[in-house]
Amino acid sequence: MRSLPIITFIFLLLASSVSFAANSQRTKVVEPFIPIYTGPGVGYPVFLDLERGRWLTIQRQQADWYEVTTEKGETGWVRQNDLAKTHTADNQPVRLYDERQADFIQRNWELGALWGEAGDANIFTLFVGYVFTSNLSVEVSASQMIGSLSTSDLIDINLIAQPFPDWRVSPYFGLGTGRIKTKTNATLVQEKDRDDRTGNIAVGIRAYLTRSFFLRAEYKELVIFTSTNDYEELDIWSVGVGSFF
Repeated sequence: MRSLPIITFIFLLLASSVSFAANSQRTKVVEPFIPIYTGPGVGYPVFLDLERGRWLTIQRQQADWYEVTTEKGETGWVRQNDLAKTHTADNQPVRLYDERQADFIQRNWELGALWGEAGDANIFTLFVGYVFTSNLSVEVSASQMIGSLSTSDLIDINLIAQPFPDWRVSPYFGLGTGRIKTKTNATLVQEKDRDDRTGNIAVGIRAYLTRSFFLRAEYKELVIFTSTNDYEELDIWSVGVGSFF
């Protein structure tokens, strides 16, 4: 379990750095000016030409238009092509997303299924998660591991830290606890059924696909705390799909 202190430290560092929301970016005009319209379309009049060096905050998207607010509290609409020329506070071009990807970044709930291997057993997992912020979420999962000598049912609750939520392919780190119930195959072995506590650390990626779906791949190190005050370690590799809303 040598990796536990390192990943725990990384998780705590990422979780403590939650500081931004994907749907409220602040950006600076670097062109001589950009026109701001009263509505989301060229048929609406321009009521303001925002000069170079002025700041605005992106509020929401509608097709190829973005609603913005200036430093003085003026609210209007900017074309995507004009907004793409602005820069963030670290002097980088602003990141813009299609509406579905923006929905993924701003999701509240997600659910899905994973399939994979846990040691010599096959594992199937169902999960549901609630997103507190763009960087931090909580997840409950139920898994079944089927091996040649035993079958195990696992329930986990995990905190998930996602340091780069605005990336289309985004890494995440997890830390959690749970319980595992193992039923042995009585025809093959003489061991008793077990009910043990667990802890786990995880690292994985989420990749936005299309519409309301994403791909997920994960490695989890599961630690089983047995009744003999000992522990067992199990490597779990899994991949699956999820939906968000």
